[in-house]
Amino acid sequence: MYISMRATDPATRKKVIDLYLQGVGRNENARLNDIGETTVTDIINAWKRGTENPNLDENEAVRQSAIHCKKEGLALADFGQALRIKSLSGAIRPRCQRQRRIC
Repeated sequence: MYISMRATDPATRKKVIDLYLQGVGRNENARLNDIGETTVTDIINAWKRGTENPNLDENEAVRQSAIHCKKEGLALADFGQALRIKSLSGAIRPRCQRQRRIC
């Protein structure tokens, strides 16, 4: 089955996908791009089918992370900083254990 998608300029299609990956919902995505909700759904579905996306699993993981951060009130930049702190604390902990101290 082939679904015909209304012509949308490439810049708008890219913005729709970018907002989707940031966890923005369909209705808000449509409002921000001044297009219909169905058009947003069609763009995302075409992208998910791989017509525009060779790395679907990785991008879907990014979207899920963005949604989780949004629910927790974190910006993605904050999430990155938290991961760096966790990484540093993991590097410090083995050193403390070698010195037989509790950190």
